[in-house]
Amino acid sequence: MDKYVMYSIGIAIFLIGCTELPSEEVRTKVALVTDVGSVDDQTFNQYAFEGLERARSEFNLQIDYKEAELEVDENGEEVANYLENINIFADLGYELIITVGFAMGDDTKEAALSHPDTKFAVIDSYPTNDDGSAIENLQGILFKEQEVGYIAGVLAGKFVIENNQDRVGFLGGVAIPPVKKFGNGFYKGVKSVCADCKYSCQYVFDFANISAGETAAQEIIAEGAYVLFGAGGLTGSSGIKKAASLGSYVIGVDQDEFYTTFNSGAVTGAELLLTSATKDVAVGVVNTVKTFVEGNFTGEAVTYGFQDEGLGSGVALAPYHAALESLSEDIKASVIEVEEGLRGGTIDTGVDGSSGDIVNPTTGEGDESLNPSECTNIYPS
Repeated sequence: MDKYVMYSIGIAIFLIGCTELPSEEVRTKVALVTDVGSVDDQTFNQYAFEGLERARSEFNLQIDYKEAELEVDENGEEVANYLENINIFADLGYELIITVGFAMGDDTKEAALSHPDTKFAVIDSYPTNDDGSAIENLQGILFKEQEVGYIAGVLAGKFVIENNQDRVGFLGGVAIPPVKKFGNGFYKGVKSVCADCKYSCQYVFDFANISAGETAAQEIIAEGAYVLFGAGGLTGSSGIKKAASLGSYVIGVDQDEFYTTFNSGAVTGAELLLTSATKDVAVGVVNTVKTFVEGNFTGEAVTYGFQDEGLGSGVALAPYHAALESLSEDIKASVIEVEEGLRGGTIDTGVDGSSGDIVNPTTGEGDESLNPSECTNIYPS
């Protein structure tokens, strides 16, 4: 009996010794490369990072990120280290690398062509091969900014009329297609309800220049703009914050600036923020990760707009918050009507979805000559 027990114990120990111990869990590696700024700068970079963190929680990812910095090149000019940061993650074996912003398109393309076994996605850009064909391991995450800009314009145009005013303003950052789509969509929306409204606009060729944004905003307000729409990262946010502090009505961009720029109503002028023209960068990041994890990633452009709401929230006007009582029922009803028209395809913004230019009514193509001619371009030193 004792021998039998000892034999059984020996067999059990042998089997335990032969059983493989659980190996360390292998998680999908996804990285984010931001534009110049930080992942807590309350602009595009932060919203993309928030999307990555949501994806980490949902899909149990291993994540990392790098923030772009400006460096001086051999010609003495400042350039961002986009490609260096992208290649670091590619060389470390990250399986999906997401880059943030139109300016990173070319460097993301170069990295994708150099690392064909790695998947890449770039927000606000869709690079292709030189012949126009898709790069199989590179996806574009795009938004129809012209649609939500148009709705903001309808709101602003009607608001100006109701208050016996005749001018609106637009403050843009660098005049890249996403910013132009916001601005020109806004312009077309205003003109659709207020043909006689005047339009003041400035492009500050910098997304992170607080003082330049404030100065531009003051100049636009001095021209008589009753409502100012800012779309230019920190530059635009600083501009509308300054304008509101001076008593002007404003419209924010990208995310609900009532919570960010105006600190949930704690900042002076929060009641003058009529709304924000939002684009849900975070949902774009989450959806891209989802397609990759599920094995459905393709080298195509994924576009978010009112007709694409099955993908997520895409673009939308934010709630009116403290400005709710300043807006008439007619304005609120008009916003809903325009949203339904865009969703149903019965309203055309008149803005080219690629270039951001206003569409020539004769040729049907984007025509830069039709853009608001009074815009001033500011190049901060």
